[in-house]
Amino acid sequence: MPCIATFHSGHHMPYNPAEPFEVPPLPPREDLETATILKTLVKAGRQIGELKGNCSTVPKPMLLMSLAMTKESVESSRIEDIVTTVESVLEGQVLPESEIKAPDKEVLRYREAMHWGMENLDRYSISTRLILGIHQKLIPYSTGYRKQQNAIMNQRTDEVVYTPPPAPEINQLLQNWENFVNAKDADPPLDPLIRCALAHYQFEAIHPFMDGNGRTGRILLVLQLVQEGLLDHPVLYISGFLNKHRSNYYETLLEVTRNRNWERFILFMLSGFAIQAMKTTTKLFEMMNVYEKLKRAISDNHPKMKAEGIADHIFANLVTYPAQLARDLGIHYQTASRHLAELADAQLFLDLKGKKKHVYCYPELFRLTAK
Repeated sequence: MPCIATFHSGHHMPYNPAEPFEVPPLPPREDLETATILKTLVKAGRQIGELKGNCSTVPKPMLLMSLAMTKESVESSRIEDIVTTVESVLEGQVLPESEIKAPDKEVLRYREAMHWGMENLDRYSISTRLILGIHQKLIPYSTGYRKQQNAIMNQRTDEVVYTPPPAPEINQLLQNWENFVNAKDADPPLDPLIRCALAHYQFEAIHPFMDGNGRTGRILLVLQLVQEGLLDHPVLYISGFLNKHRSNYYETLLEVTRNRNWERFILFMLSGFAIQAMKTTTKLFEMMNVYEKLKRAISDNHPKMKAEGIADHIFANLVTYPAQLARDLGIHYQTASRHLAELADAQLFLDLKGKKKHVYCYPELFRLTAK
């Protein structure tokens, strides 16, 4: 028996997953400030506020981005059954394109798309230009918004789980979505964390692309946290939580579609924001301790090396090789090669023994990234 969906007009009609869904515009008319939501919102807001504050006390919070982006890229791709490891991705980033494994290519494209989105957020804000740019980085063969109907299938049963709205409706729906995300004086006023949750559902419901909708939507979610002023840097990544609770994630999304049950979905997302903020705060301090430890070790035992420059370089890139270090530090290739070899001999760095060139990592950072 089909579910009954309540649409924006207030009318009830059967929800049929095999028919294109009529996505109601934002904002929803349902009560979004229930006692349970408000209680959970306080906790999530406090945790994200603490993360933002702690980032402001760290001398180089941007160094956390490379670590966080790599973790997010792996976890978000895993939700789409693109399975690899942080170690494999990091090793793949220094290989020629033809030698990188297919899953690692997908993850590296995700990381590049996140970088591009953050670099262009002030220029474009969250808009069609930003969406299409992010998607182009993710899916190089992208031709933009879909021109035909698609559907989400259950891979085990081949059942249609959800059919997005027809292609001709995409531009109008995204215009409403963009206006909602960028509204300065929302009516009714909504907490920015709730706005982020609403926008994430809506983007996934519109499903504007033939492929890459989930990954694009999760990048936009992180960028919206920055645009809303909740964070100064895109260091909070939700995909670890979503991947761990993947079935619940999909169920709560569908609950909105079937029954307009916003409360369950918002509570799920707020819990994710709070948990990931706590984890990121812990990782921030762990990372800075490891950073300072490396800088001291180089300064104390290798006084001729640029300790801070090398530490910054390895934290920004996670793995490196002589030509890259030479370019970043403005030193001769032979000097960079000698520095890395010395650090490996001192067991500070590890030579990963690449096929065609020496590739080095800082094992403590590697373990922290893969943790």
